Amino acid sequence: MKKILSVLLALLCCLAAASGIAACEKQQEEPTPEPKANVIQDGRVLMGMYHITPVLDDVENQITFQEAVEGDEFDVFTIYPQEIPDEEDFDKYCQMVYDAGKVFWMGNAPYLWNSANGNTLYSDVYVRLAQLRDRLRSKPYYDAYLGSYVDEPLLAGVSGETLREATKAHSIIFPDKRFCVVFSAPAFAEDLAMNGDRMRPEYGEYITDMGFDMYGEWTDKLEEIWDTMTSMFEGQGKRFWAVPMAMNYRSMVTEQDALDHINNFYELVKDTEGGAGMLLYSAYTYPASVEAIGNIGFCDMAYTTKDQFMTWKDRGDPWAKFYAKYYDENGNQVTPGVDFEPWTKLDARIKEIAAELAVSNENKFIKANTVIDAADGQTFTYDGSAKMPQTQTFIPGLSYEFAVKGSEQFTAQAPAEIGEYTARISLKESIYRTAAQVNVDFSIVDSGKTVIAQSLISEDYASAVKTVAVDLDGLQYSLDGGSYSDYARGTKIDITGLIVREGRNKCVYFRQNGKEPYVYNVRKYENITVAGFESAATPAYSKYTPVGTMKHSGNYGARLNPAFNSGEGIYVSEMYFSDMEYALKDNAWSFDGCLSLEFWVYAADDWSVSIWLLADTWGGVGTPERFEIPKNTWTKVSFDLSKLQEISASVDYTLDHLLVLSLLGTAEDVEVYIDDISVVGIR
Repeated sequence: MKKILSVLLALLCCLAAASGIAACEKQQEEPTPEPKANVIQDGRVLMGMYHITPVLDDVENQITFQEAVEGDEFDVFTIYPQEIPDEEDFDKYCQMVYDAGKVFWMGNAPYLWNSANGNTLYSDVYVRLAQLRDRLRSKPYYDAYLGSYVDEPLLAGVSGETLREATKAHSIIFPDKRFCVVFSAPAFAEDLAMNGDRMRPEYGEYITDMGFDMYGEWTDKLEEIWDTMTSMFEGQGKRFWAVPMAMNYRSMVTEQDALDHINNFYELVKDTEGGAGMLLYSAYTYPASVEAIGNIGFCDMAYTTKDQFMTWKDRGDPWAKFYAKYYDENGNQVTPGVDFEPWTKLDARIKEIAAELAVSNENKFIKANTVIDAADGQTFTYDGSAKMPQTQTFIPGLSYEFAVKGSEQFTAQAPAEIGEYTARISLKESIYRTAAQVNVDFSIVDSGKTVIAQSLISEDYASAVKTVAVDLDGLQYSLDGGSYSDYARGTKIDITGLIVREGRNKCVYFRQNGKEPYVYNVRKYENITVAGFESAATPAYSKYTPVGTMKHSGNYGARLNPAFNSGEGIYVSEMYFSDMEYALKDNAWSFDGCLSLEFWVYAADDWSVSIWLLADTWGGVGTPERFEIPKNTWTKVSFDLSKLQEISASVDYTLDHLLVLSLLGTAEDVEVYIDDISVVGIR
């Protein structure tokens, strides 16, 4: 009987082994997935490191941006436009990532919420993101751009609902891009202190990628928080990033602590559905004047030689404090037999993981199969601007050539005149997409009335003389819609006298070949609110307290908190423009072109006030008039900005000039409230 059982067991083992071999062969023979139309399929697990950035390239021992991009360790980068404001430089570094076949996040929080106004969502967030999208889509590196990145928003005071609305807006404007948030650990841990909102499933509906950071010795708490985060969004197709400690946190941890972080998080990423990769923190050491907690960056810990380390005593903190743990002023060991040792094991392990990922990532990046889906027969109305067929799917990097229909004489110049044309649309082979080419017929037709493209209209409302001009031939113009004069292409028409504050907009009329005219609406002066106090945010610098009991409109006003100025013998309430909202365009502090500054005041007793503006030199400029505020009623105060003298060497009041609005009152014990601060300007 035992013999029979042994034979049966042997046969079962053989069958199992054969089945396993067959399974392995089947797995090995599984074909690479077919490329999808216009979709890049990236299933790689990636690794990056914080603060590898071009602005730090000249720091001793720092991994330079170019070295990292061209090297084998890191595949993903985070680039901040604020750090590289020159667009040409910014494009150069983004292109460098693209050319290496790698990817990058962009730190885009400034496009989403106003940190100077309680981290509230910008009212024009969709416009801001659309402008960013249009600019990025014009760049050849667009395919390397993963999407937007923000760091610890809830900890910074962004509400969960604001985060949801911001990421929703991003998903609508950038349907082809991702949104990554790295949270502070308390966002997912109820037992850790947290001043702001904690993460909830609804806040993450539009977030595609997420992670959290928490540093120190490795504990089970880190895995617990990872499990909380991943289970909260299980089955939703999210991607999860680990943020391991790769630096000396507070100058208190060991190399083994950092190795534990990297090894344990590496396993969690590999074992998690949607595990996207690791973003190691951090390459750079910030001086104590910027970051006072004493972190020593990876580059300093891994690449500093013994001789270099001995110079740290004169380098300032945190380097000097860390040096003092090992040596005294004379270079003698503090603890006999204990010397500083660079973290070479950590460096080696990072390189080892990078090599492992390179192998496991093979065949997991599949370039898009380019399908140029532009329909034949598209028709455009003549408006003087160049026209080209539109594709249903946005494909970055397309090139266009144009010819009159039936001709083979293609040129790069898109047509603007009425007629029938053929466009040759093509894309070259790249790391990200296959090559493709199509010919598409389209036409430009006459609408029977004068139509002018907005791109051909130039406006100047910033100068003393306001003008409008049109870059188009064959026009006549009229200021009253009755009598017309010939118009020379590009001539500036003075519209200063047509700008009104009340009533209907004035117009300039343009017509071509006697057709129904195009009507250009001259802008009006409008009240533009710069501080409505509706966020109820505590100001960073201004001397007021948001209140819900006294307001001119909305839900909140502000109670002034005056301070006595002994030199002037008056009580001063300061309103910093950094606590206000944008007035004109993208400059919150610019009153250039504005007529007046207005606000509503309520005083519990009769009150008298004058207004001063403080400039960048902290020199004051005041109005020659004083305003009397009757008690117990909301009173509108309006003063003429042209009466402010010598605030700057230039009449162009720029970002660096208007800093503080000071209200100079006559009494200390009068309760005074303010609301609806606005400027009257052209918008």
